[in-house]
Formats: sequence, structure tokens, C-alpha cells
Amino acid sequence: MRHIILLVTYNGERNLPEQLKSIEVAARGKDVLIAHFDDCSSDRTIAVVDALPENIKTERFIFKKTGSVSLNFIKLMRLALERYGDEDLFYFCDQDDIWAPNKLTVCESIYKSEGYDLLLSNTEMFGIRKGIIKPNIMRPFWKDLAFNVCPGMSMCFAPKRIGHLLQQLDRFRWHDHGLFILLKSNAASIKYTPNTLQYYRRHANAFTEVNALGLVGRFIYFVNNALTLLTCKIIVAVS
Repeated sequence: MRHIILLVTYNGERNLPEQLKSIEVAARGKDVLIAHFDDCSSDRTIAVVDALPENIKTERFIFKKTGSVSLNFIKLMRLALERYGDEDLFYFCDQDDIWAPNKLTVCESIYKSEGYDLLLSNTEMFGIRKGIIKPNIMRPFWKDLAFNVCPGMSMCFAPKRIGHLLQQLDRFRWHDHGLFILLKSNAASIKYTPNTLQYYRRHANAFTEVNALGLVGRFIYFVNNALTLLTCKIIVAVS
């Protein structure tokens, strides 16, 4: 089974080597391909990615700037699906976090033994904020619309049965939150493992807009997600 890692970078020279080293360890004995998009970095980010060992295949995708990290991930995902097909396991990969050595092994093992469309795992935060993010996939759906269940780095998804839903992902503000509520609302197979499979570096430049919303902002975010989801359901039903 192949593992497709969707890596989006921008001026990540400082922490990217540690992230890529953790992927290198996790990829041992695996068929791994990194699909990479760089958003016009002005430092040595591209050189760092190009220095990966030959056993880890890397392909750089070039497309017009989207103006959004989430849209970059979605565009990269679509191009990767067109290029490689939907038989693989896909992962969102941030540039400054760390993967556990057993991440790919656990995701592949659960997929082969139980099957899933989306697998969520625990994430340990480090840096200026510490703690464990434990996704609760059983909470009421209204909470899912208002609060993200987990960061994208903790997601592994199998596109084979959900390709029609992935085409609607760019309608949401965030790629990871949109993916979860799209799949849950359409009764996709979502699994959770208590394994901690990634480490989330929290630093001053970490982008956490959705977590900083006040009461009014949270309500608007909830309504927008609900309306977007309704639109997606209408589109899927008509098509």
C-alpha cells in the first residue's frame, strides 16, 4: 500500500528538517510519496525538501497561489488524486510538526484490518502550549459544526469511496474541519485510534484563527458551516 503525504510549505527552513526526519523514520519499509507544494518561500525550504533520501519519492506541484493554506492543501490533494489515483492512503502534513515513528504502520494496519474513510488519532502539543488533543467523533453534530474536532495533521483518509465529497471541500473555510463534517454528515466510515501519532509544535507564529473566535464569531462560523454543508448536499444530490 502506498502512502501519499500532502506537504505544503512556506519559509519552513527552521523546523522542516525535524519534520522530514520524522517522516523518514516513519517511512522505513513503506511505499511513500511526498506531494509537495511550496508557496513562494524565500528561504531554503525547497532545498531542505530536495535533500530527502532517494528512497522517499518526492514530486513538486506548481500552481497559482490560492491565498489560503487550506486551499493550497485542497488544490494539492486534487492534483495528487488526478496523478496517483484513489487507491492510496493520504495524509495532510504541516511543515513544523513531528510524526511518530509508527504513524504509517498504525494507519495502514487499521485500514487493512477494519477499513475506514477517515482515521483520526491523538496529537500531543509541545512548545508554548502543551496537552493532548483527543478527537471525539461521537459528540453532537452541532458541536462539530462550531468546533473543529482535530488538526489536519492527525487525519489519514482513503479517497476511494469519498471522491465525490472531496470535490466539495474547497467550499469550507478550513480543509481539515470541512473534511470531517462532510464525511460525518454523509455517514462515511470514521474511525479513531488512541495512539498518539503526531506532535503539534505550538509557537508564536502558529495559525489558530478558528480557535480564537469569540461568541459572535463562533456563531457565524457555525452558521456558515451549516449553510455550506447544505449547499454541498444539494450539489451531491443533483449530480
